[in-house]
Amino acid sequence: GITVPAAEIVAAQERGRIEAVNALLLDKARELLGRREVEYPVDHVMELTMSLIRQNPGYAMQYLIAWANQRLAMGWTPETLRTLPPAQARQALLEASRRFVEEDRLAKAIGEALALRELPELEAHFRERYGAELPPMIRRLRPGPDRDDLVRARVESILRAELIFFERTIMLETMDPLWRNHLYAMDQLRGAIGFRAVSQQDPRIEFKREGSRMFSQVMDSIRDRVTDAIFKVRLSVAPAPGGGAGPGVTPGSLPSAPGATAAVLPAPTIAGPGLMIVGPGLGPVDGAGSAVSSPAPPPGAERPAAAPPAPRAAGPLATPPRSSAVGPAAAPAGTVVKAAKRYGRNDACPQGAGRKYKKCCNRPDGVCTGEGLSRPPAGGDGTGAGEGTGAEADA
Repeated sequence: GITVPAAEIVAAQERGRIEAVNALLLDKARELLGRREVEYPVDHVMELTMSLIRQNPGYAMQYLIAWANQRLAMGWTPETLRTLPPAQARQALLEASRRFVEEDRLAKAIGEALALRELPELEAHFRERYGAELPPMIRRLRPGPDRDDLVRARVESILRAELIFFERTIMLETMDPLWRNHLYAMDQLRGAIGFRAVSQQDPRIEFKREGSRMFSQVMDSIRDRVTDAIFKVRLSVAPAPGGGAGPGVTPGSLPSAPGATAAVLPAPTIAGPGLMIVGPGLGPVDGAGSAVSSPAPPPGAERPAAAPPAPRAAGPLATPPRSSAVGPAAAPAGTVVKAAKRYGRNDACPQGAGRKYKKCCNRPDGVCTGEGLSRPPAGGDGTGAGEGTGAEADA
């Protein structure tokens, strides 16, 4: 943080009023911020290089050389780096970074990019100077203020990548919990603001007033926390999963071809607080934090055909086929025989047997064939009560 001796504050008060003390604090903040602008990128890339050395010393040295040549125009070669201990290399990078900030090379680089109005010239400039391509958004825009803003942001994202990542992380980690708490407080206010009507106050006006006050408090909290953390927090490079102490740096592990330093190497993935590492070819992450991948078939191999489903066996609930006919001339199972006329069980026999149909034929198809005429009537069939004829009743 900012440390100001009490004697300087007293001297500032004697020279003037509270404005002098504020100016003193602002000067100290600018000085500390300028020092962080110089030292943080160098410390970050040195820490990243030491972390990569444990896995791939050659790539780590190539990355450091490419970063120093592209960012600070150091002109390093593998032979130069072999003769520099880590402490001297860090000191040389700090001196070059200080000159980079004092000479305001970032503004000059932005001016060079903005001076190129034609798209082919701008693409060639980024490809030769930074080894990077233009985003598709810049290619779609015509020369104007919008494209100039995107070009300026692109140059800053290359020459000031570490600090932009650091500032963005601090802003997100600070704003996320505060904004979620603000939304929750607004929901509570919306549910309770109606009680203001009891005290003769308009709930709508009071909701706007309270919401504006709470929003101002949130913005002040974000400003205070960000300005407090920007001088104290430092992002560290997350160790690679499964990476241990690798072999040390040897002369044979460094690239010997000078042309290898001119290539711009891709920056390794850096993990900050609350961030995730997402790489190509990774599947879902299991509970232990490792990626789960399924074996893929070799190229050109055909997938095995799925086995046909087994026929379903008849279970104990299977219904057997019904037979709807009786006798040798019966119709096949499942055949529906349509009769010319169907009679009910209590209807009179149409052949004049003098009985009800259920006492005469009672065929399943409902057709009366007169079979009841050749059978004597059964006793007590109830035909005397208006069911049979008068001759049968007298017999």
